[in-house]
Amino acid sequence: LLVGSENGSTLGFANHVHNQLQSNGKKSYLTDMNNFSEFPKAKKLVVFTSTYGLGEAPSNATKFEKLLSQFPQKQKIDFSVVGFGSKSYPDFCAFAIYVDELLSQQVWANRGLSLHTVNDKSPEEFTQWVADWSNLNELAMATTPSLYAQQLPKLAKFTVIDKAEIVCDQITTFRINLKPSSLQKFKSGDLLAIYPLNNSVERFYSIGKVNKSIQLIVRLHPMGLGSGFLHDLKKGKTIRARIIKNPQFYFPKNANQVALISNGTGIAPFLGMLDENKHHVETHLYAGFRRLNALTKRYLEITDEFKKDSKLQTFNLAISREEVPQYVMNLIERDQDFFFKLLQKNGVIMICGSLKMQKDVEIILSAICKNNNDDYARFKANGQILTDCY
Repeated sequence: LLVGSENGSTLGFANHVHNQLQSNGKKSYLTDMNNFSEFPKAKKLVVFTSTYGLGEAPSNATKFEKLLSQFPQKQKIDFSVVGFGSKSYPDFCAFAIYVDELLSQQVWANRGLSLHTVNDKSPEEFTQWVADWSNLNELAMATTPSLYAQQLPKLAKFTVIDKAEIVCDQITTFRINLKPSSLQKFKSGDLLAIYPLNNSVERFYSIGKVNKSIQLIVRLHPMGLGSGFLHDLKKGKTIRARIIKNPQFYFPKNANQVALISNGTGIAPFLGMLDENKHHVETHLYAGFRRLNALTKRYLEITDEFKKDSKLQTFNLAISREEVPQYVMNLIERDQDFFFKLLQKNGVIMICGSLKMQKDVEIILSAICKNNNDDYARFKANGQILTDCY
């Protein structure tokens, strides 16, 4: 049983299967996808995996494709893939789909079941797969959904200490500051998981640490489960949530130069990182917004303070719905020499915001590298491109 999981919830489903197999006297081995190797005694292979970002591998599955080609199995093995994700996102189970395709191309791999996907950790959808897989393999396994329901992790209390919002073009964007009720260690770039329905359905928000409090910047989506829940909170209200460490998106310690790229609410963790840039690492911020309104003017005031304190060198602002429309991608194209030199000098580029923006930005960065006879994938593999987009 191979698991690809970013925050551990997929591992919970795999553990249920693993434990039942062992209880039935079957030899079962459970490990991360990054530990794929030669399994000389394996007869069945099941991959349980989530998807991260733009159809990418979760952190414990990033090496799987390379390992798959490195360790061809010497015997025939039946495989099945179960993908976990949320249909709220356009790349629903994209990595699971890719893994299923990769396995189907291996000469040693025989398909057991078609790819099965699970939306929002639904135990009902997962038990459909359990029933099919146990029937195929003539195994007795539990198919009662409640047995697979994810228990809520240990949650902490957070109190709303400040809140502000702005409505522009019938779009509501709001800032909310939360203070943990107990001592909680967190950094800008970590994630706050909230549970609007008091069940296993999670929504994640990127944290900006400002004055020892959690600052979230959120766009209110029509019928949005997470954004609607946060928007309805009043000052003084307490919620239960948890902080998820996200070290792959921390401000780099050893980089001599950093470029931060965001659109919309993706600026939130960057404001926290800049506030904490006490070592005055040379940092440049590129941000895209729809309108030059009260909110974006406030960002200009905040970044001016950062510049005075030598925490920020430049703030490059793109406004897409004004007389001369401009997108953050236009700024990157304008400053392409700067971006390529930054990468050459082992600088780091951090991207936060919408998945569409990330895709567009990476296309431009890739083209810039190609124009300079270099490979963007090389810089990304070197950990010089950090992304946190949803």
